[in-house]
Amino acid sequence: MGQQIANSAVIQVDGLCEISVTTGSAFALEVLGFTRNGAEVTGEAFWIDVPGDQWAGDDGPPIDVQYVGEIERVRLELTKFDNNLANKLKMRLNDAGVVYDGTSANAGKRLSAGTLVFANSFAVGLLLRPLGRQTGDVPQRPLYFPRAIPRMPVEENKGTKFSTLILEFECHQTLDTDTVELRTSSLWNEDNGGNASAYA
Repeated sequence: MGQQIANSAVIQVDGLCEISVTTGSAFALEVLGFTRNGAEVTGEAFWIDVPGDQWAGDDGPPIDVQYVGEIERVRLELTKFDNNLANKLKMRLNDAGVVYDGTSANAGKRLSAGTLVFANSFAVGLLLRPLGRQTGDVPQRPLYFPRAIPRMPVEENKGTKFSTLILEFECHQTLDTDTVELRTSSLWNEDNGGNASAYA
């Protein structure tokens, strides 16, 4: 018989997932709400084919493939949410600490066309915090995305049926310098950058 391969596979059940965003004063985390069926996270890598005459140039398969980075997409269907925070996110750009509600002079307004998101610190920090399966559980496998943009269309129904808010974030790597080092540029982390207060 062949050597038995070690098997540590188990069913992963993270439990109720709380959604928070850095829309508070000084970019503090605020609880946005909870989803219908949990948060959906999709990783998308970008590649460039390298053509070569070894395989008939542009008409043939590539002789190599160049990796050029990744993004993550997070899709949320929220059935319980803070409407004031939802209005902040509908602004698209994170003007942290400003409340946009039905009585605010800023309600429905948008920032200027041409605004740079990362250069002006207008991205959102997005925290997916599984609370476990019962009271007292330690949060399991949290994910914090330091550079998230609510870039996709925002959907919300209005009527006698309960409202569902649909948000999709495009999450990018942090850039500390103009030269990106794969091992120091974070797309996401599991501890909110060492900010333990996020889990208080």
